[in-house]
Amino acid sequence: MFALVGIYTLGGVLVTASQNISMFIVARTIHGFAAVSFIATTSIYVAELAQAESRGFFTGLTGVAIACGYTVAALMGLAFSYTTNPDVQWRTPLGLCLVPSTALMVALYLAPESPRFLLLKGRSEEAWKTVSALHYDPADENQEYVKEEFFQMQTQLEFDRTLDSSWIHLLKKPSYRRRALMASLVTFLGQSTAVLVAAAYFFEDYTEHVADKGLCKGPSLYAALGFSVKQSLILQCGWIAGSIPASITGAALCDRFGRKPFIMAGFVGCIIALSILTAMEAVYAPSGTNKVGLGWAVAALYLVVIFYCLGVEAVGAPFYTEIFPTHIRAKGVCFCVFVNSASNILYLEVAPTALQTIGWKFILVFVSVLSVGSLVYWFWVPETRAVPLEELAAIFGDVDEVKLYSSELTVDVDGHVAREDHHETEKNKAGSGVILRENV
Repeated sequence: MFALVGIYTLGGVLVTASQNISMFIVARTIHGFAAVSFIATTSIYVAELAQAESRGFFTGLTGVAIACGYTVAALMGLAFSYTTNPDVQWRTPLGLCLVPSTALMVALYLAPESPRFLLLKGRSEEAWKTVSALHYDPADENQEYVKEEFFQMQTQLEFDRTLDSSWIHLLKKPSYRRRALMASLVTFLGQSTAVLVAAAYFFEDYTEHVADKGLCKGPSLYAALGFSVKQSLILQCGWIAGSIPASITGAALCDRFGRKPFIMAGFVGCIIALSILTAMEAVYAPSGTNKVGLGWAVAALYLVVIFYCLGVEAVGAPFYTEIFPTHIRAKGVCFCVFVNSASNILYLEVAPTALQTIGWKFILVFVSVLSVGSLVYWFWVPETRAVPLEELAAIFGDVDEVKLYSSELTVDVDGHVAREDHHETEKNKAGSGVILRENV
């Protein structure tokens, strides 16, 4: 994360100081490399710091932060649209991104390393200090939860250190490949909600092809409703701002109700909203005279971003960071982010041509993909709520990779962690249980 913030800051300086288009594109490439990589690293880091019962909330805060970032960016664009100085208009908002990146550098200096990473590298004493400090419970005099959690973590990571963590193993082992496909399905369907296409093209005046007339400009929904450019920018800021309460709701409640209900609600909500948008675009957009119909289209766009952030933005990150085992989690999450970015490029690059040639029918592509994909998701992907990271392998059939379950652990009166092993013997069969206690 230190390295990525440094690269991002370099990109910010170069973007702000760009002298021509070529320099600007190179600088933005550096910016994008660091920003997207940082999203992957942050999700992994937060998931490995959080307790199982609250992992969804804390990891989901990355989605809340992204929503806040988009909103601030939109507001900055609106604010600097009022200046008449062209350099100030675009250089200042981009230059201001150096403020949070500098603050983040200070925050990272104060932040601890992931305890699971430390255990993976054999640095158990440092890992214990981090876990005991972060998960300390003043109401628990004996700190039973922390001791049990750390022992399970330590036992599992000692085993994980012996496992293959290569890219080939991630794609070769059936259970790992299955997890990668499940996580990639969520990220791909997230971009199939058309949320970025809507942000990039539906609010702007678009270009459409008219037979024998070449290309001509067509009005955006806001322009068709009679709003000026400034008013359209304000409404777009409101559209993006709606993502903040939606993502907070998803992050706050996914630990209580589960990952699947929220992600599925996001998919289904976007399908309904896109269907309304399709109908309104097909019937009322060509003439631009029915203000009620166009208003419903704008409302549908607002619903798209709300449902997307409620389900995918806030709850997607907890899901695809927790399903991978620690020794290969970084590669699994990065693969998902790669699929996410590739999906973005696919949809955003074809959108201008599609909107010119088939118009509103292009939205049906998203409705179709999302409808089929959401059914696959619901019946194929398991629930992962509140399960310790060290036990999630059992959900995907890798029972042999789970070395210890939290239900097997207790803390004795002296504060030592004890493991209870239940062995089936002749006495067990007769109804008398034998419990072996092993101090650890």
